[in-house]
Amino acid sequence: DDNASQTVDSACITYLLSKWGREGINQFSVTSAAHDLSIQIQSYQTDNPGRVGVLAVSYGTLWLDRFLQIYPTVVQASVMDGVFNPITSSNSRADLLTSGVTWQFLDYCQRQPECSKNFLP
Repeated sequence: DDNASQTVDSACITYLLSKWGREGINQFSVTSAAHDLSIQIQSYQTDNPGRVGVLAVSYGTLWLDRFLQIYPTVVQASVMDGVFNPITSSNSRADLLTSGVTWQFLDYCQRQPECSKNFLP
């Protein structure tokens, strides 16, 4: 809905179909997300040449897997932590549950010269 709800139910599906239509809904896919990510990374690299790495956690691993299938050479490093099985799992708030680990990783990386040189200040 327009209130940033994460609940997916029949009302949500009806709302999305009324807003986007069936063809519009078909544009939202893991493959579309992979294309969008590729465009963002390549645009970033235009102004910031160098190595790019991607960290994916839980549901993000599903996206990263598809991205690497289509664009295996766009990034130079990737990490998948807590690989997500879309058949057996569903949690729309997983980012909130994993943000602590992500911040710990980034803090550690910032203190390591070999890692931090890959991030802009």
